[in-house]
Amino acid sequence: MTLRLAASQCFIVLSLMTLGSCAALVAPPSIAPRVTTFASKHPQIVPVDPTKDNQLRDGVRIIVTPMPFQTTRVSTSEFRYQSALVVLNGGPAERRDRSEPSYAPDEMRFKIRVSNRLPRVVRLAGTVVAFQLAGRTISVPVERYKEFLTGIILPQQEVILELVGPTLKEIVGPDFNKLPGDSATLALLLYDVVTATDAAGTPTRRANFEYYYRFSLVPARDSVVSTSCRLKLSLPAYTWLKTTTQADVNRWIKIPHWEAETRCTA
Repeated sequence: MTLRLAASQCFIVLSLMTLGSCAALVAPPSIAPRVTTFASKHPQIVPVDPTKDNQLRDGVRIIVTPMPFQTTRVSTSEFRYQSALVVLNGGPAERRDRSEPSYAPDEMRFKIRVSNRLPRVVRLAGTVVAFQLAGRTISVPVERYKEFLTGIILPQQEVILELVGPTLKEIVGPDFNKLPGDSATLALLLYDVVTATDAAGTPTRRANFEYYYRFSLVPARDSVVSTSCRLKLSLPAYTWLKTTTQADVNRWIKIPHWEAETRCTA
């Protein structure tokens, strides 16, 4: 089924399976981006005592380094239906592009360097991993730190492993309102780590490694950059958008396969 888009220079062949994916940009006037600034908070994690990030128990040394949070920007596009008195070859819609701040990584990540000074292999399986924030234990799925638990360190060697902890939302909530105040002590606890073995390699001693960090929400200023423009959709696309939004002119929706087909000019 061949359809001609409203824009005279744009033609596209659609199948009945993809009627909703056809959107054509019709020469909108240039619109300057709208920038909105606001007060925000940036996550930060630093050791309470940097000298205690390096700990030795019997024949095993564990050095933990937290991965710092970086501020990034995330771009999203949304579309909304616009009503029209007459609909012939298509109808109007509006596109809105937004660039807003985000943080990476999304969860606590730690680089773990484990050195084995023993004459036998050390296996980290059986280690109990726990996270506490302000004395409150945070439940973290074992799958996130499975790489650490499967670690095997040969005699007189060391390995570097990654340990993934709670997400930012699990710590502070989606609106950064879960943390008691703007800072709290975060504990990474590694209990029952094998630190000595007998001649057969059987564990004879286990030890606990405790690492403490100050997790803070640092006041900052951020911005949201928004650009919008009007679109002229083909009739199939316009009908699909109207049905999907139930003709609500205030409802913005994300349509990933339209993002590359339409552009707002600034």
